[in-house]
Amino acid sequence: MSEQHEMDWLKLSNIFIWQGGWKGGAETVMFEIAKFLKETHNITPTLGLFEGNLDSTQPFPQIEVKTIFPKHLVAYNNIAAPILSRKQLEPFDLIITHEGGFWKTKSNHYIYREPGDLFRLFSALPFKSKIGYAIPLLASLYGLHTADIPIAASYKAEWFFKKVHVPFLIRSSNFIDTKIIPVATKRSHTNTEPFVLTFIGRDDKIKNLAWLERACSNLPSSMNVHLHVFGVKKQDTQNITYHGWVEERTIWQFLQDQTHAFVLSSLFEASPLVLLQALACGIPSLVKTSALPDELSSFVLPFNSEKDFITTLQSLIENYEEHAQKSSTNATTVRTTYDKQTVLTAEFVAIGQKILGEHL
Repeated sequence: MSEQHEMDWLKLSNIFIWQGGWKGGAETVMFEIAKFLKETHNITPTLGLFEGNLDSTQPFPQIEVKTIFPKHLVAYNNIAAPILSRKQLEPFDLIITHEGGFWKTKSNHYIYREPGDLFRLFSALPFKSKIGYAIPLLASLYGLHTADIPIAASYKAEWFFKKVHVPFLIRSSNFIDTKIIPVATKRSHTNTEPFVLTFIGRDDKIKNLAWLERACSNLPSSMNVHLHVFGVKKQDTQNITYHGWVEERTIWQFLQDQTHAFVLSSLFEASPLVLLQALACGIPSLVKTSALPDELSSFVLPFNSEKDFITTLQSLIENYEEHAQKSSTNATTVRTTYDKQTVLTAEFVAIGQKILGEHL
């Protein structure tokens, strides 16, 4: 069965992709899937978005879905989305989502793309957050068991699928668009300049920024480390600068020109795009072990506690040229393995084989 044959079948499909919003890793993945289908195979899916998120500048038809919970309860609004948009979803025979829930109907093929171990996420949450996340977790489990094609987008997700007895169909990965990520260049650091550490993300409990801020504030002044935070706007301190939300190209420029190391301090991550992007730039990366994807473990410097973080960072600074050279070499592997075109071509070939096989 040829790749073209599988893609020909997709061209005959009316495809809906649950986008939700525009910020966040899951939303980025869904939008990149839509762009891949349009740019590579001339397939134009329809995007589903929460009310207030329609974007007329995007070259995709869009469906607006009401929200019945406060905006910060995104998980609950995601559960409600397929219920509130049931009639609007009737024309679509292929549904692709990044969230579980009641998306499956008698007439559609439902594809649920999950990159993480949701039990690990649950265990990483504070007690109050565990209570709030219980229902979304059940909705995700329901989605996995009703999906025609559940896609495990990491090793952790694959293990999670097996733990909850989901028929394993497709093993894939998250991905990056290497065409827009600067190619890795040789990096250096001298003792006379600050060692620039970069964090990218939201200020919430899972991203663990408060812990990182405290750890960086406790670093010996002799280390001369300066933390730059993108995605959060606060009052700058002596050794922390907050940039807020900025354009992606601004972040690329900063990573390429000024960053010595990237840091990921999250209590949990599924398959973080920001880490893939930093590694593709060739930047040495320090990652909390609870947030580390197993498939990327050989590319990073892991840490657990604050003491561990300081020791690892000190070693990185003292042996920077060696680590920078290794990261530059690893960047080639990351850019090849996690390239969007490569990952999604293989993924949609597998989807086509599964769906076409059902019709033989």
